[in-house]
Amino acid sequence: MMNNTKKPLNLKRVTILTSIIILLPIFYGLAVYHELPAQIAIHWGANNQPNSWTSRPMAVFGIPVLMMLIQWFMLGTYAINARTKGRTYRMEVVTFSIMPILTIVLYVTTLAIAMGMKLNVGKIATLVIGVMFVAMGNYLPTVTYEQQVGSRHYPKPSSAQNWAVASRSIGYTMFFGGLLMLISLLFPMLVSAIVVAVIIILIVLFSIRGAMRHDN
Repeated sequence: MMNNTKKPLNLKRVTILTSIIILLPIFYGLAVYHELPAQIAIHWGANNQPNSWTSRPMAVFGIPVLMMLIQWFMLGTYAINARTKGRTYRMEVVTFSIMPILTIVLYVTTLAIAMGMKLNVGKIATLVIGVMFVAMGNYLPTVTYEQQVGSRHYPKPSSAQNWAVASRSIGYTMFFGGLLMLISLLFPMLVSAIVVAVIIILIVLFSIRGAMRHDN
């Protein structure tokens, strides 16, 4: 694992850049607007069948705007916490990249399916989540105890020593679990579901162990 020696990002520039990236897919939506149906599926069940729809204008314009607002909320919350808990370059790069990547992948996938393309949403979701797990697992051990102590995840390790142990365990679980998710794409979706379930269980167990562990 690399140390956080690089200078933290300029949050104002990050906000502007990521907002532009998140809104860029709208141009694709405009290009194919008249090819889209009046109602567009935006959610799919485990059987890869749509179970929730929205209007064409909402899908084309509303989804990117909503994702941008979520990005702003994430950036604002992070900026407030960073004033007292410090910042880490690698954490910022990964965290601030999640929403733009999700927006592009989900937006293009949603419109492509609406125009009749046959895509497996479950496989695409597994791919995206797997990559995110690999990235997050790689940077998690670089987050200090002070930076995570005010977070809302529960349970929390009670000391810096416990956090160091827990963050490494959870980080490795996410990293290698993400790799297994990518490999599971070669198999039926049930395999991916089992891998995700195991990852979640291990993360919860490591979190509980970190919270209950007493310093020597």
